[in-house]
Amino acid sequence: MVIIITTLVGFALRLHFQYSRPGFLLGVTEYDDGPYFGSAVRLVHGSMPYRQFVLVQPPGITLLMSPAALLSYWTGTAWGLAIGRILTLLAGTAGVALAGLLVRHRGLLAVLVTCGITAVYSDAVAAAHTVLVEPWLVLFCLAGALAVFDRDRITTSTKRLAWGGVLFGFAGAVEAWAIVPVIVLAALCLPRLKRAAIYAGGVAAGFLIPVLPFALAGPRQFYHSLITAQVGYRAHAARVGVLSRLRDMIGFPFDGPECGRQSAEWLLDVGVDLASFFIVTPLPGTEDHDKAVREGTIADWDFNNYDSQHMVSHHPRMTTQQVVAAYRDAVRTFYSPRRTLQALLSYPRRRDLSPLARDAMLRQRLYYFYSHSAGRHPMLGGLWQRRVAPGARRAVVTDEEARAHYLGAGIVTAEGVRVELSA
Repeated sequence: MVIIITTLVGFALRLHFQYSRPGFLLGVTEYDDGPYFGSAVRLVHGSMPYRQFVLVQPPGITLLMSPAALLSYWTGTAWGLAIGRILTLLAGTAGVALAGLLVRHRGLLAVLVTCGITAVYSDAVAAAHTVLVEPWLVLFCLAGALAVFDRDRITTSTKRLAWGGVLFGFAGAVEAWAIVPVIVLAALCLPRLKRAAIYAGGVAAGFLIPVLPFALAGPRQFYHSLITAQVGYRAHAARVGVLSRLRDMIGFPFDGPECGRQSAEWLLDVGVDLASFFIVTPLPGTEDHDKAVREGTIADWDFNNYDSQHMVSHHPRMTTQQVVAAYRDAVRTFYSPRRTLQALLSYPRRRDLSPLARDAMLRQRLYYFYSHSAGRHPMLGGLWQRRVAPGARRAVVTDEEARAHYLGAGIVTAEGVRVELSA
């Protein structure tokens, strides 16, 4: 009864988490669920993972989502993904019951604590709201443990041992971290070699049967997608040199006075080579500008200031001066003399980059540092501006002024007819 009640509690919490938040069923909430479900959609449409498209996880989640992907033929991919999310929610809920069954021989208190924690653990609840590998990994590992263990000992049943190995093996086909419990259980089986061999055979079957067809279809791509992308990344292996340049906007409604410095520090921490900073500007012709006009938040109608260095609209949390100060904090933090010197000294040592790439990055870094030091945005001018006074303004701003200034009495059509323009 305790297992049933806590399982229902776990189900209710996961259901509430999914359905009480707008878009959590049919909207976009994660990055990972898209590639996972998308790989299943492509598979049922005839494309092989690894061989024909990149997938950086084992194919277990693709196979698990294939029934939902098949249904997307009739429901569309949005509802297909929603079905996959519901299946993942049920998988996360089933883990509560399996955890209780695993420890029920230990008594009521053990079941209550185990099921209670599994039911309400916040990360488990959050992970079950969409198509992620973790709920499925936990489900198959718990099912394998339930098959392998007979109370506190390894089962003497050959069939249960083999099927437990199969379940653990398929867990590895879902997520590589299943290797941890697999190794632990293999060590527990080792005193009896026959028992260990049965278990290892089950693990091999559970892993190889779903994985081997994809590996054989594209062995090179499979290796690069799983080994290079996963193990190589975690070992800090550098296969291909990459120079990163990012654009960061300052002045969104949720930003505060410290946002500029914090953004720059974060970009430096993750290793961005170049950053272009902009103040959020509602440019005419965009939805942002139309919205700002409707809400009356435009503070400056002089288009000379619509250069991403001036704050031209009212901010809900900061003054105009604070937004501009945040922008300058971002620039000063990222392009400080110390940071710029460190970057200039490090680029020549980047042997993963070609000489041309190293030279290009050196020139760009120096140019960005110079432009910001001169008080200009790097994208608004070169090293020097000829015959342009520092306080120069645009001769015209509005469409009417442009027609009068540049077109004079009118324009000539393709047929040679002069069209007069109204003043």
